[in-house]
This record gives sequence, C-alpha cells and structure tokens, in this order.
Amino acid sequence: MDKNSYALILAGGSGTRLWPLSRRLYPKQLLSLDGKDSLLKNTVRRILQNVPLDHVFTITAKDNEFEIMDQLAEIHPKLQKQVLVEPMAKNTLPAAAWGVSHIHNINSEAKIAIFPSDHLIENEKEFSYAWNLAEESSLEDRLTLIGITPTRPAIDYGYIQVGATLKETKDKGSLYNVISFKEKPKEEIAKEYLEQGNFFWNAGMFVFRSSYFLDSLKEHDASTFLLSQQLVNVKDYDTIKSIYEKFPTISIDYGLIEKIKDCAVVKTKMDWQDLGSWEAVYKFREKDNDGNALTGNCVSIDSHNNLLWSEDGCLAAFGINDLAVIQTADATLICPREKAADLKKLTQNVPQKSESLLEAHTKVARPWGSYTILQEGSGFKV
Repeated sequence: MDKNSYALILAGGSGTRLWPLSRRLYPKQLLSLDGKDSLLKNTVRRILQNVPLDHVFTITAKDNEFEIMDQLAEIHPKLQKQVLVEPMAKNTLPAAAWGVSHIHNINSEAKIAIFPSDHLIENEKEFSYAWNLAEESSLEDRLTLIGITPTRPAIDYGYIQVGATLKETKDKGSLYNVISFKEKPKEEIAKEYLEQGNFFWNAGMFVFRSSYFLDSLKEHDASTFLLSQQLVNVKDYDTIKSIYEKFPTISIDYGLIEKIKDCAVVKTKMDWQDLGSWEAVYKFREKDNDGNALTGNCVSIDSHNNLLWSEDGCLAAFGINDLAVIQTADATLICPREKAADLKKLTQNVPQKSESLLEAHTKVARPWGSYTILQEGSGFKV
C-alpha cells in the first residue's frame, strides 16, 4: 500500500430520504439495505483494501457521533480516534476542507480520496482500479473524479460532461478531460445525455493531492481555506464550534470543484448504487414472482410491484400495487413508489407534536449505552 494514500469518508446526513427507517440521529449510512451490513461499514471495509488502517479518516455530525463511533469500533477501535466531529452541518465543502487540512498536517505529500459513506458498490475490483487511476492522474496536478457509466436517463444524479481522452487502459478504466458539470436534469435532457455517450454520473468521489486541493481552495475561497487552517490541531470542542460557525454552508461541487479548470474523470463500470430513495431501494432489492420486494415479516396476497419493509410486527398487504410501505415500531410510511423519491415534502410538513419521529427511533443511542421508549404522551415518557 502507498504510504501517501489516504481516504476521507463523509458521514453526515439529515436522515430524511429513507424515512421512517432513517432519522436525523440515524441517517442512511447506518442502515443495512443489502441485508448484510451497514453502508458505512461496507464503505470502510472497501477502502481498507486500498489504504492502511491509520490512513482512513471519517467526518460526521455531532448528532451522529455515537452511532458512527460504535459502527467503526466493530471494524477496528483505532478508527474511532480518526473521526472529526462537525459541531453543525455546513454541507460538504467545510467538511472536506477540514478533513484535507487535518490530513495534510500529518503528511504534506498525501494523496486523498473523498468518498460518501452511503453508497453501495458491489464490484470492488473495479472500484480499486478506478481509485488507482485517479491517484495517478492527481500526481499531474489535477483534481480527478470517479464517474459512473450511466445505464438509464436518471434525473436524480448530477452529470459530468467529458471531452478528450487523457489515458486509456484495457482493464482498469479510462481517463478523460472534464468539459463541464451538469445539475440534475429533467428527463428529456437526461435521455439526451445518455444518447450522446460523453456524460457520466457524478458519484461524489474525488481524488487529489492535498497540497493541490488547499492551493485551489485558497485561490477560489480564501475565507474557507483560512478557517480550515485554524481548525488544525484544535481539540477543544467550544473552539472548534466557534470557528465552524463562520464557515459558509456550501457543497464541495459548487464551492470548489466546478471552479477548478484542471479536472479529469475516470470512467468506470463498477456496480454502483446511490440508494437515495425508497424507489431506488426497490429497484435494487430482489423481487418475488409478483414483483414485490419484501423485507422483514411481510405477507403479500394479490399484490404486485410493491416495496414492503417491516422492522416491527407483521406487515400484511392485500390487493395493492406499486406502493412503498415501510413499517417501524413508531411510524409507517405508505405512498406510491413513484412519489417515494420526494419525501422531503412529507418530512417538512410533519405536525409539531410528531417532530420526534424525524429525530430518532424508539431506541436511542447515548455515550453510555442506549434507551428504548416504551410509551410516551403529554407530560410523560417511559
């Protein structure tokens, strides 16, 4: 393994897109959506095939700290010491700037890959090939992305438009010059992108030399650069909070990536999924003979093409079609599958008396352990 290779995992999130299974205190990356392990633990194990244990850093939100720590400890306790905890959510640029500054302070020759914690990748060999090629590209003072070959006209992903071929390999992917970045398109535009063939999905994976990233950040957003430098070696939480409050709330794409002229992208065919909606989960899961994707204690009769997911009790479906029905101990979601990608409208309009349902499950993690809410009402909680 390369002594200069590092990984930074972004593990924040509001927990609304897969509600009610995900909550603010239990976002998507903590869930097991493949029936095996959580997305976070799968991400860490995949990364550890390419970099040493002490080169893997995670940045998360204060609200998610304890659950993240618990899951990392199940892989290796040392990973807990390499977690940066954001006092508040400021989107991905401040998180990346802090993480890169922290790693650069450890090793000024670092090559850093930034990965989301909540993506599902099944062809891990292709993932490693793409990462290696992106690292090679980063040595030539380029910020390099890992792009996904689109398989459908997706309207829920951003796109990368590519130009000239910079490097082509037989088995390990190809490297292209980036022409432009495109926002999530309407369906007719997404179809055009698919037909043109020079557009890749933007998976939010970036590889670069730490010094190149910081020089670019200093050029395009000097205030964020200076604040990130102030955070280096700071241990006191109140001091971190006072600095962090000054960061703008902005994504790494808007704030930096789209402003850099020398960007490249690695084309990869790895089996990648961003399970960002219940509709995406339905398409990923195996189906029965009636097209139903069933998880947990579910019974389905005369029902077709449904996503049925039960975390508590028996979920029985009779004569329904094309629905997403998600049942937990304290909340149940029922909606047409085609509407499941737009849950924000629902979660933004939850009555005030039910806002706790967006916060946490009935079992809540704390530093000393956990507690389970058995019953609560006006003026009492058991």
